[in-house]
Amino acid sequence: MSTEQVSEAKAFRAVRSLGVSLGIVATKDRHDGMRLLAPIMTAGLIVALGFAVFGLPDIPLPMPTWSFGVVTPTCGLTRASTALARGQLDLALLFNPAAFVLAAGATAAIIRWVVGKTSKTWINVSIKPTPIGWSVLVAIAILWWANQQLHAELIMSGSI
Repeated sequence: MSTEQVSEAKAFRAVRSLGVSLGIVATKDRHDGMRLLAPIMTAGLIVALGFAVFGLPDIPLPMPTWSFGVVTPTCGLTRASTALARGQLDLALLFNPAAFVLAAGATAAIIRWVVGKTSKTWINVSIKPTPIGWSVLVAIAILWWANQQLHAELIMSGSI
């Protein structure tokens, strides 16, 4: 093994170890254990592209918490996804940074499906958070909610 291959192997083991400690396990299988993932993500991408081309429907869907000036972590996600599909990255980031995570996840799901169909080998991921994993998820949720609350005025009144 070359020095580069050894370094890559060590990096792979480190990432795998981190994933396992968080409760994320990826396996290579001969069957697709996540059959609905690619169709659902593809549908979401199509809807986002449709909104980008034709605009958002004129149906206000405020959360009940808006009357108190409080937004939830998912508020602004439709507008963020639409802005992202239009290439308005800065606006997408302001409305909801999770749109980037969803777009990356959708892209990964479609790539996974194409590779799985062509190679007949599927990468299946299971997530069963460990206590450390739950702590990380809670921290992400708190930070995400705080970020959304910082942009509450834009989210509650802004449009694209």
